[in-house]
Amino acid sequence: MDVLVIDTAHGHSKGVIDQVKHIKKTYPEITLVAGNVATAEATKDLFEAGADIVKVGIGPGSICTTRVVAGVGVPKLQQFMIVQLKHANMVKLSLLMAVLNSQEISLKH
Repeated sequence: MDVLVIDTAHGHSKGVIDQVKHIKKTYPEITLVAGNVATAEATKDLFEAGADIVKVGIGPGSICTTRVVAGVGVPKLQQFMIVQLKHANMVKLSLLMAVLNSQEISLKH
């Protein structure tokens, strides 16, 4: 296995952070992706816990019910801007991963 993804509707929780720490300590060679988050603080916490890539985006999709059910969510581009402005040096591949994962925004090269 090359990549492991911890994918939950609200990735800024003690349980997710603890799992990221445990998995990275146990399997340091695996690329670890964790998320989903919507704030710069959450992004920082997951990177510091050991995530190699952090998925940014909670409840941005038109059919997603996370905002209604969980009461959390921010428009996708606003989330990217918040995270990028706060932690530009830590973003790594997060923006690209989240964009590709959501399939809501396409990248043009």
